Amino acid sequence: MTDIEKSNISKDDTPYMNGKAIFMRVFQYIIRYKVWFILSLTLLVILSATQVGIAAILEPIINEGVVGKNAVAATWLPIAIFVLMVLRSLVGYGSSFLMAKIGRSTIRDMREDFFSKTVYLSSEYYDNVASATLVSKFLFDIEQTAIMMTETLTSLVRNSLTALGLIAWMVYLDWRLCLVAIISVPLVAYVTSYTNKKFRKASQEIQNSMGDIAETIKESALGHKVIKVYGAQKAQIDNFTEVNQDNFKKNIRRARVSAAIVP
Repeated sequence: MTDIEKSNISKDDTPYMNGKAIFMRVFQYIIRYKVWFILSLTLLVILSATQVGIAAILEPIINEGVVGKNAVAATWLPIAIFVLMVLRSLVGYGSSFLMAKIGRSTIRDMREDFFSKTVYLSSEYYDNVASATLVSKFLFDIEQTAIMMTETLTSLVRNSLTALGLIAWMVYLDWRLCLVAIISVPLVAYVTSYTNKKFRKASQEIQNSMGDIAETIKESALGHKVIKVYGAQKAQIDNFTEVNQDNFKKNIRRARVSAAIVP
């Protein structure tokens, strides 16, 4: 078994893993596909450059083409923007597809390693952990972690490079106005860090509630005869309604945090 396979499955007494630890653990899987990853990063660099290029062309279009009534500028500069938009669409598609491929490959590999680990676990572990919880980890936890990881990397690289390029262009245009604009950066960084912590906590709570739902469904399926004998259908429905409502509230909480990040 590999070192990754030997690593512990999440413990109940440490429900919220450090973000850096999660990143490094999942990145070990992503880096297996370094050719796809490097190619995707290259496309993201081009994607960011096209955004800066479009911003740079807008000024001469307005100043020369519209205000200055320069026929050459009014004709060719919009064509240049169109070419950049087409290039942006192509490289955007390529980077999104490659990151999706890396994400799905990571999910496949993580599930295989996770299963390889579970078959060697002791009977004591299975006695203490509901089987539905393990199923939830296979179907939900791994899926969400890998997808969020690849989406975060994509967003981080694309937005960071675009921001740096636009800031450089702003400095070129007027460094004083640029300085005024970047005053808000520390505040934005703090708010983003705070909301990201809330988002991770909410995601972990959702993962746990999914295990509760799976466990309730499993109990109903396996114990359907006992439920019918004792007429416990209503109690079972109430139990499921409770865990389902809990999952709903936690998803809404995460949606609220997620919606607050962008503004």
